[in-house]
Amino acid sequence: MSKNKTLGLLIGRFSPLHAGHRDLIRQAKQNCDILLILVGSADTARNIKTPFTYQEREKAIHEFLDFENISHVMVRPINDYKYADNTWIGVVNDIVTKMSKNNGCDSITLFGHNKKDTDYLSWFPQYRFMNIDAKYEVCSTDIREAWFKNLPQKFEKSVVDDWNYFQKEKKLFENYPFPDTLSFSCGDAILECAGHILLIQRGQAPGAGTWALPGGFKNRNETFFDCAIRELIEETNVRVPEKVLRGSVVGSKLFDSPSRGNGIPRVTMCVHIKIQPDADGKLPRANGADDAADAKWVPLQDVMNSYQLYDDHKSIISVMTKIMPLPAHIAFQ
Repeated sequence: MSKNKTLGLLIGRFSPLHAGHRDLIRQAKQNCDILLILVGSADTARNIKTPFTYQEREKAIHEFLDFENISHVMVRPINDYKYADNTWIGVVNDIVTKMSKNNGCDSITLFGHNKKDTDYLSWFPQYRFMNIDAKYEVCSTDIREAWFKNLPQKFEKSVVDDWNYFQKEKKLFENYPFPDTLSFSCGDAILECAGHILLIQRGQAPGAGTWALPGGFKNRNETFFDCAIRELIEETNVRVPEKVLRGSVVGSKLFDSPSRGNGIPRVTMCVHIKIQPDADGKLPRANGADDAADAKWVPLQDVMNSYQLYDDHKSIISVMTKIMPLPAHIAFQ
């Protein structure tokens, strides 16, 4: 009679991999035959919350597994779907179902340590859940903070610049009397033409060098809509009359996740604009201007599947255009 074969599931960002993660992996593997580790934020550009690429984090996990001679462990990437939890759940289920079937597993166990920001552990009632008590009082946030202060060489310069930017921002508003109400208002724009969207390359921290939607802070005497249009024109110098841009809006939506950005919360309204090519069939000319280092038209499918965009901009594009990126475990193949 064949033994019931168990697939274990472990989900995290592992940014960085620390003693608590390593112990979690050890204990999980002791309680399953095959362990599947899903590494989150795989398609996110480097930032102070996720300063290491998926490939760097995957390498760290495999080095640990090799050092401790732990076998039968699979590591796979998974993207963020910030405004589509059901999509994220569906992608996890698809990966787990495929891995379970391919490895002849009869049951699935989700492993994790219940703590703040682990609501996702309750999103899979179809799996057996096993809580693993933490042996080490350590968290990635504290480690990153210590490294930024004492060992900044561990990070890319752009990420250190981001951390310094947000430290200055924190200092600037440290005496604000109502911190729970403090947030910044912003506007962003998706300009779409013939299956392409116009991206800018950020020229300054935060996110210097990353590709993003044109946008920025709202002025006191303008609406969110006006802010998005102004920032689009200022940062891309796109050769389209403002009247045409304003008359070509197909949608707008407010994005106010408390986890947007890495400093004081930034609430943004994104305006989706669809225009036609020029009379000669070409995309309108554009160039990086103001605080944008560059601007270029990129096929929408390439944006979703080949680019690591600033902050939550890929999730915003997905919501506004209704186009989802390929699951990371497929796109990374």
